Amino acid sequence: MVQIYKDSTLGINLYFSKPIDGCLLRQKGYFKLHISKNSFQDPDGIINIKPASGCYKNDIATTSYNFKTPPNDFGGSCSVTVEPFSGNNKYSSTEIHQIAFQFNRKCLGKIEKLWIRANLELDDGKGESDVEPGLDMWVGPFNPRN
Repeated sequence: MVQIYKDSTLGINLYFSKPIDGCLLRQKGYFKLHISKNSFQDPDGIINIKPASGCYKNDIATTSYNFKTPPNDFGGSCSVTVEPFSGNNKYSSTEIHQIAFQFNRKCLGKIEKLWIRANLELDDGKGESDVEPGLDMWVGPFNPRN
């Protein structure tokens, strides 16, 4: 889901079909978000979030990551905040049901349409990973102005 908030924040939300342990997600998960400004869907902006120590915890935003964009395409380099959610207080603090990636929509410059794809890879420790939902799953177009 893509959401645009009144404070000019753009949110890209990933909902999991089953809860994922926040420690496993933080320590073994690779997130890749691609943003394209045209229907050819070649990535213009890329957000890569690599594994790190610690755990994702319910409703606690984590370290911001730089959103690298090519010159003159978007609004320059911006930061992205990752916020996990459990969906309900009855779950443990590290049982994650969704992840929200948020950044200021001003980062997108004057773009009026964009396409987004998000992938999650979980490393199994054997050098293999499962990529979901697949590298060809683009959604859009979205108007980041509304």
